[in-house]
Amino acid sequence: MKQKIIGVYEMGYRKVQVVLRDGHGAEYWALPGDIDFPRMKIGMKGTWKTVLARVVHEAFEMSAESLRVRYFESQDNSGEAGNYLFVFTHCQFAKIADEVGEFMAAAVPDIAKACQKWNKKKRKAKS
Repeated sequence: MKQKIIGVYEMGYRKVQVVLRDGHGAEYWALPGDIDFPRMKIGMKGTWKTVLARVVHEAFEMSAESLRVRYFESQDNSGEAGNYLFVFTHCQFAKIADEVGEFMAAAVPDIAKACQKWNKKKRKAKS
């Protein structure tokens, strides 16, 4: 699977490594093991709008988890993302928005450039 590290960006009191990868979807690891800060992997398949939505989704969820407002809806801890429940106050929502905004302002220009290069290489490979 093709992957490319884009950079490390601040989100609140932590840093987040952003990695682009082949495929759909996205995920993050709070403690990936080989680095001392979270890693976010973003699938590059789809439109720019879709890729950007994945970044927003993962950044929001990462911030919510750090504020401890993400819960399992049931005792089934199978790892299914559909089992998460988010409960937060407006003040906590504002904190999440601040962190996500800080992260997006720094990371999105680099992600956009990398996305253009990624898609150009894909188009050339198909030609």
